[in-house]
Amino acid sequence: LIDNTKQVYNPKQNSLNNQVFYLKLSEAGYYSELWVIDLDSGEHIQITEEVHGDVSDYSLSEDGLYLALVAFHDTRNKDAVYLIDLQKSFVLYSIRRRFSRHKYHSFLPSYM
Repeated sequence: LIDNTKQVYNPKQNSLNNQVFYLKLSEAGYYSELWVIDLDSGEHIQITEEVHGDVSDYSLSEDGLYLALVAFHDTRNKDAVYLIDLQKSFVLYSIRRRFSRHKYHSFLPSYM
């Protein structure tokens, strides 16, 4: 189901939409991207790109409607938190752009 040419890790299933999200090492090999596979069609969709930063973690809401992710962009030396409304395609909304990398350990809320 998943391309084995690059490192793939941290899969999480969204049973609401029959999808599996996963992190994949980028083609450049120095940052992680968020991807999803639609289990019905077999289609793989890349959600994040280098401009979003290195995805360090993500979490699905319990109802399967939202996904939150944390990414670090080393050229800007900043973390970014994004929220994705899974009912409205895979558009990323930046919900917080600035906070110290040293002050967060696990920023995602407990309900996510």
